[in-house]
Amino acid sequence: MFSNKISLSLAAVAASIFVASAAQASFTANITSSGAGGPVNLTGSANPPAAAGTLQIGPTNVSINSPQIGGSQLFSITNFTATSNSPSATSEAVEVGSSVQIMNTSNSLETLTIELTDNGFTAPVGSNLQATAHGTLTWGLTDTANSNDVVTAESVVQGNAVAGTQTSNTLSPSTTDLSTYMPLASGPLGTLGSPYSLGSMLTVQLNAGDSVNVVWYSTVSSVPEPTSASLLGMGGLGALLLLGGRRRKA
Repeated sequence: MFSNKISLSLAAVAASIFVASAAQASFTANITSSGAGGPVNLTGSANPPAAAGTLQIGPTNVSINSPQIGGSQLFSITNFTATSNSPSATSEAVEVGSSVQIMNTSNSLETLTIELTDNGFTAPVGSNLQATAHGTLTWGLTDTANSNDVVTAESVVQGNAVAGTQTSNTLSPSTTDLSTYMPLASGPLGTLGSPYSLGSMLTVQLNAGDSVNVVWYSTVSSVPEPTSASLLGMGGLGALLLLGGRRRKA
């Protein structure tokens, strides 16, 4: 009887540990806008259409309305999808957000903010890590050149924006190349243990009627140790010298 009680207690503890570990991965999207639009909160799932080993939000259509102007629509987001590879044993933590179209449906310049957050990343960890943000985008055909339309992305780790990861693109006057990108922007991280939070912040400023299609990324990856890099360099130099000596002998 006593052993049965112990077994039941151990089973209960194991179950609670499993539930706690399973609950660590929590992938969410928080969408707000100027003019008190939103918030809209979405939660990711590991169920299809999510690929194996990932969490996915959407695809879904989102409308951002403002109570300050009678519930009028400010932004329309079409087919919004976001993915996260948390929890993961891979060498890179990856968070990706995409939207077929983000359109300002109001009659004024407005700003939309989408923050993706997953607090269940288990790899990579350690001290020699960096966060990177980047993205690709396509401006709408009817966008007005030099209209102050700006798209900005930034990585957020443990709830704090990572210095050096902010990257952006501004609609250029009289542009003919509507498909463009936000350059890679990276910043060093302190020591990260498991699990940790990785976020990806997207800010979109659009004039009335303007639109943009965006895919943006946040990653955490390991940086090669300086000693390892120098050893690799020395090894390569040694191989070149050896090859040169052999050629001279020949």
